[in-house]
Amino acid sequence: MENRMIPTPITKMKDGSTHLAHKAEVAVDLSSGALLAVTLQGADQGDTTTIHQTLAEAGEAVRGAD
Repeated sequence: MENRMIPTPITKMKDGSTHLAHKAEVAVDLSSGALLAVTLQGADQGDTTTIHQTLAEAGEAVRGAD
């Protein structure tokens, strides 16, 4: 896997503090329970947009395991 810096939006919380707006997305092999990929995505992006990168990284992990 490759470390990539992604621009992450900053969100303002109800109490006035600020936090990075990100989410971790995971790909798991349901047969074995093996964790195939973890990606960090901006929380302002929908799951249908970010799933493509997570699936691509999972595919690379499966190909690399051969």
